[in-house]
Amino acid sequence: MHRRFRIEKRLLAILAGGFIFPLVPASLVHGAEAALITGPFLLVSFCLMTLAGFRWIISPYARLADRNLENEREVNRLNEIADIAELSNDFFVSTDLAGRITWVNQAFTDFTGYTLQDVQGRAPGVVLQGPDTDPDVRQSISDALASFAPIRTEILNYRKDGTPFWCAISIAPQYDADGRPHRFVAISSDITERRQTRDEIHKAKATIEFQAFHDPLTGLPNRRALDAEIDKIKASGELGRVLIRIDLDHFKNVNDTLGHAAGDHVLRVVSLALRDMTRKSDMAARVGGDEFVILMGPEASHSDGTLLAERILEEFQKEILFEGKVCRIGASFGVASTRKGMLGAEELLLSADSALYNAKEQGRNKVVSYTETLHESVVASREIAQEIETAIKNDEFEPFFQPQFDAKSFEFMGMEALMRWRHPKRGILAPARFLHIAQQRSMVGEIDRRILYKSLRIVDDLNSAGFSVPKVSFNVDANQLEEPDLPERARLLSDEGTVIAFEVLESVLLEEQSNMFSMRVDQLRDSGYAIEVDDFGSGHASIIGLMQLSPDTMKIDQRLIFPITDSPVAQQMVRAIVEIGKALNMGITAEGVETAEHARFLAEVGCDTLQGYYFAKPMSGQDLISFLTAYDPEAYRAECDMPVRDSA
Repeated sequence: MHRRFRIEKRLLAILAGGFIFPLVPASLVHGAEAALITGPFLLVSFCLMTLAGFRWIISPYARLADRNLENEREVNRLNEIADIAELSNDFFVSTDLAGRITWVNQAFTDFTGYTLQDVQGRAPGVVLQGPDTDPDVRQSISDALASFAPIRTEILNYRKDGTPFWCAISIAPQYDADGRPHRFVAISSDITERRQTRDEIHKAKATIEFQAFHDPLTGLPNRRALDAEIDKIKASGELGRVLIRIDLDHFKNVNDTLGHAAGDHVLRVVSLALRDMTRKSDMAARVGGDEFVILMGPEASHSDGTLLAERILEEFQKEILFEGKVCRIGASFGVASTRKGMLGAEELLLSADSALYNAKEQGRNKVVSYTETLHESVVASREIAQEIETAIKNDEFEPFFQPQFDAKSFEFMGMEALMRWRHPKRGILAPARFLHIAQQRSMVGEIDRRILYKSLRIVDDLNSAGFSVPKVSFNVDANQLEEPDLPERARLLSDEGTVIAFEVLESVLLEEQSNMFSMRVDQLRDSGYAIEVDDFGSGHASIIGLMQLSPDTMKIDQRLIFPITDSPVAQQMVRAIVEIGKALNMGITAEGVETAEHARFLAEVGCDTLQGYYFAKPMSGQDLISFLTAYDPEAYRAECDMPVRDSA
């Protein structure tokens, strides 16, 4: 301001001395008269010339002086920035409005290898960017520069020697004193190591997420991934999805005969086949040991699902080679769809399971669709399952007993405890009405525990009343035999000399049992319990399995007993089974004895014990007391023309 004031005073002096005074006549300058005449004239002239000087000379010169001063300040400011930039480790680049480099700092040169002479007049993108630079980032920078907007981003650049590096870059326009943009300044820093660390973290996270949602053996999505996808469908309310449930048949045989390496090979082959035969919109997942699911894309119809399942079934029936050996498998399929409005997404997997279970019941290696008929059956089963849960809570299950008799003397030899459901509305229900549903819902174990407990209490009461029950047998499966508390539960019975026997189905003879099963059988025998094989001859007979299990008693299936009065073939089969049992030193029980003729024949061929409607139907504990009180073995012996025993 002081400099500007001095300039203005000098201009006024020049104007006053050089332009005003030459205009006054010399004759008017002398004397008092001159003063009176020239005074007003001089004053007016001075004012006019002062105004003109400010307008045409002083103001432009002052503005020029201000602009020079502002330019000087800008130069000083840029010099300060340049001094700072030269000391910085960050890279500074200045360009004109056309995007041509006008200046770079020393850090830029040291890091990239480019000097100012190398890059001056060239665009930074042409100099630094390369083949792997993200085109989207390039475009975002171009768009920002075109609109004079600041931008901050990360970009892959290249040094002069071709080495790539990542940098974080900030670009902003610079404005002159009049507010017009006149250059761009970019500040960037090397973030290669930080970017690599971040990428490694992302990769590790992606690996962890992949492992969490994929099966390690086959690489297919796992049950967790499938559940997540179904949850998305539920949340979106989407309809029209098709799901195929797949369970390999005879896979256990591959593991048992060729080893687990062969089994793993089969699973990988199956997974590759599923990948090849499904579309990108489909999800093929491994949800269990030999269990797979295909969730088809939104465009698939129910018929598409059925056709795909049939093609996969055909593919799985081909031989699979492993180390020169042939692996043979099959598969059962259940297909369910939400398209017909029967199901919601939350019921899709469960309904496909129901169709799969139906396929297995039909003999395996089949494709079964979830139909309206099957839906009605499933709904009914669910209602029964809910009722079973309520029945367990209300203690509605109780034992019924069917007595067993000596084949020669017809004396009472024991009884089999059978499961019954005292339904509050439908009365007494036999296991055929509900057992398969209880098995599907894994509720049989709890029911059996209650039957065992109640049966032993009733047997204890019978023994205390003087009936002396020789033996009571219970139906159990292989899994129940392996329960560690089974012997302890059986010891609830008072020590009255009653033998407790556990009956296992004949099918256990064909299945390779665990070491725990064999150990538990031996432990039960050592503790005084008997082991019996139920329904021998029902279609799973294995002499080798019978020898390995070595049961105390073998029960002949009633379907072989029924026809013996009319069929010589049936008679011969029963004789052969009895001979096998005797050769293995086993007791022989025949169930399904309905006539005196049955009883007489079975006694003749060597059976030890008889059980059937001829003697008694299954009955409650109270009815059993009444039956045993009135039972007369001699009446049965007479009816069967058996010799009357000598009372002595």
